[in-house]
Amino acid sequence: MESRTIIVRFRHTGEHFIVPVTSKTMIKDIIKYVCEKSIIQGKIDYNDYYLVLLNKEVVLDDDKTFEEITSHGIENPDYQVCMKTSKLGEIVDLFRTFLVTVP
Repeated sequence: MESRTIIVRFRHTGEHFIVPVTSKTMIKDIIKYVCEKSIIQGKIDYNDYYLVLLNKEVVLDDDKTFEEITSHGIENPDYQVCMKTSKLGEIVDLFRTFLVTVP
């Protein structure tokens, strides 16, 4: 099984990560790797994030392998981990509540 690395951006923090992958690496493992290496590790749950192939504006299925997504045939793929909208909405609501309660 051939190993390689990909560059993945973490939209939440602006960080970039060099992620080791093989053809059998699951998309959720890439997301988990980024979340665990981030400066905000321990404060986030990787299940609240998804991986996007920005070149094609495609959200990648967590249960697919890296081999399955490389079939897009893009020379320089641009990957980004983003927060799921429902979780982002919860954070915005909490922030608004906090602002209302601050004297």
